[in-house]
Amino acid sequence: MKVFIVTRNAPGKDFIGGAELQAWLIAKYLQKDYGWQTLYVALEGEAESRETRDDAEFCYLSGKKEGLRQSFRRFGKLIRKERPDLCYIRDFRYLFPLAVVAWTRGVPVVFNTTHEKNLYFYCGWQGVKGTLLHALAFMTLYFVTVITNNESHAKNLAARGIKAAAIINSIEDNYCECIAKKKRV
Repeated sequence: MKVFIVTRNAPGKDFIGGAELQAWLIAKYLQKDYGWQTLYVALEGEAESRETRDDAEFCYLSGKKEGLRQSFRRFGKLIRKERPDLCYIRDFRYLFPLAVVAWTRGVPVVFNTTHEKNLYFYCGWQGVKGTLLHALAFMTLYFVTVITNNESHAKNLAARGIKAAAIINSIEDNYCECIAKKKRV
């Protein structure tokens, strides 16, 4: 099984975030524990490049100053060349364009919620581009496999007609009602 794991940035010397760290761990351990071929695809990096580090293979689609349009074009070329079996996307803002590129190449998409804002069609004005990309990303949730890190997100999406599987992290799930009730006692 060959999996692309996609975020805007990759964890590195100048950037690290929760979604990026989780994506790196998934890339590393799917390969190590299950023998899956994984490629961590970062839309932006210092420059277009490819490297192996931290027990994972990374592909940077563009430099920070090149713009994301170039990344989306290169993402399409990379999918055509590498032919992954699955794209696991961890960037909500760019879920729609990335999913369209993957779908046109016949590659199924999995998305993992990263924030409560991922659960709503409209979550405040973000400028024309940001608000439009957010709405399109939310609509995309109806057509991809959705994973959440807690049961609260899965229930919230189910109330909107979106099927989502909760895969709880190894850390305590603070959104679970049973845990919240225990804490109040």
